[in-house]
Amino acid sequence: MVIFRCPNDEDLWRDHFVSGYQEEMANTSRCRRFFFTTRGYMGLGPPNVAVGVEIAFFFSGLTPYVLRAADEGLHDFVGEVYVLGIMHEEAMKELGFRTRAREFAL
Repeated sequence: MVIFRCPNDEDLWRDHFVSGYQEEMANTSRCRRFFFTTRGYMGLGPPNVAVGVEIAFFFSGLTPYVLRAADEGLHDFVGEVYVLGIMHEEAMKELGFRTRAREFAL
């Protein structure tokens, strides 16, 4: 004997929601690299994010960026990153003044 179960409205809504979420995650993370910082934060960045890059906030900015050390004290601008837990004002609340301002030549 085979019993077929008809999905109820909750099942249909959940399947639709999960499908939409999966699609958004796929679109958001396309051509992005998942990483962990040395402090244990996780994030998404450009595909060329690698060990040794620095994550920096520019004054008046809300988004962190990746910089890579180059020749003679210069830095290459790699791109913007999403880092869970230090976006927007979270960084200043979390890190406070323990992190000093630095000047980067790009």
